[in-house]
Amino acid sequence: MLRKKTISIIGLFGLSLFIVSLARASTISAALIVEWVIVVVVFGILLLLVQFVIQRVKHKPIKVQANHLNPRENDVLLLISEGLTNKQIGTRLHISESTVKKHVTSLFTKLGAKRRTEALQIARSRGYFCD
Repeated sequence: MLRKKTISIIGLFGLSLFIVSLARASTISAALIVEWVIVVVVFGILLLLVQFVIQRVKHKPIKVQANHLNPRENDVLLLISEGLTNKQIGTRLHISESTVKKHVTSLFTKLGAKRRTEALQIARSRGYFCD
């Protein structure tokens, strides 16, 4: 992205110089030259802003809201926050340990996490818990 910005800036600078040299060679007034240079500079700034916004939108992470977690996943997430193991969570919810593992895997996928602590951090940042 830096290379595109550099090329854009150099191109706009070159266009500004071209306009100034063209204006000097003809009978265009100095005020008109200034206006054209301002137009080119503003256009360049807008171009850079558009590139920046496009870059941010492309890399913006998709946030999963709390209502995308099913009730059982919410229960598992809450028990993970209490520091329980999969076996303890299964006992508390009256489900097998392998079912708990499936819920945990689903939670990680939906939250974009790789570990329990990361899942809890993401969940807190999205307002899943009241501190």
